[in-house]
Amino acid sequence: MSQRYQRFGAIALSLALLGVGVFVGVVVERKWLASGAEKTAALRPSALSPPPGPIADRVFRRFQQKLELDEEQAKKVKSALEKVDERAQSIHMEVGPRMEAIMQEADDEIRSILSEVQ
Repeated sequence: MSQRYQRFGAIALSLALLGVGVFVGVVVERKWLASGAEKTAALRPSALSPPPGPIADRVFRRFQQKLELDEEQAKKVKSALEKVDERAQSIHMEVGPRMEAIMQEADDEIRSILSEVQ
């Protein structure tokens, strides 16, 4: 039974890391890869806003479909995924403002290098 809990813990940790990775990827893509400062500013979500949506529901549906969870297992898995989602949101709220500041520094430095036309 402990191997089952270890596997579940590994899955939960992976989901938390996935959430953080998605957030960082979105910030980096919107900040550095979007063309034009106006487009970037218009498309970039605020670092203080939550990530693009909870992944717990999608992951739960996938688990339920692939693992054929019974009702009790489904409740417990959904609860665990929601806890992971809450922790990921918490991390996002802590890291978001610092990431935004770092991205703004890079943006300012790059703008100082480019001409007005660029």
